[in-house]
Amino acid sequence: GEAEGAGGAEGAGEAEGAGEAEGAGGAEINSSPLASTGFYLDHTLFDTKRLEVISRGQIILQKQLIQAFIKHAQPGLEQMYHAIEREDFQMLEQQAHRLKGTSANIGVRLIPQIAAQLEQQAREKTLVKANERLDSLKRQFEKVQAFLLETVNLR
Repeated sequence: GEAEGAGGAEGAGEAEGAGEAEGAGGAEINSSPLASTGFYLDHTLFDTKRLEVISRGQIILQKQLIQAFIKHAQPGLEQMYHAIEREDFQMLEQQAHRLKGTSANIGVRLIPQIAAQLEQQAREKTLVKANERLDSLKRQFEKVQAFLLETVNLR
């Protein structure tokens, strides 16, 4: 009985636990030259090397890239929820593919992997755990959004 209960709990929290484990190990804040500007990138949310490479180290460009990602990802997430409701696999695949690419391009962590899973599900025309994955995607997106709002004071 006990082994059964432990296994069930472990499986249920698997996706969240993976994110927490990664966060615990890499929670230090970036102290690269960016520190002098007051713009600190959270290593748990971003592959800071990727973002620095594509922005050529320009802080303003990094902020603009993250802002553009948020602006375009929000409607895509909403479309993915609607696509799941309507079992519109083509729309789900397109939006998941787009989100996977844009998030990977600027070095956002976790979102590309979850989006890739949703994209694959759409190709296979299965919605098993699709809502849970999309909820996980949304939570990660909200962390990136909150980080940016705190750091850049967007209003």
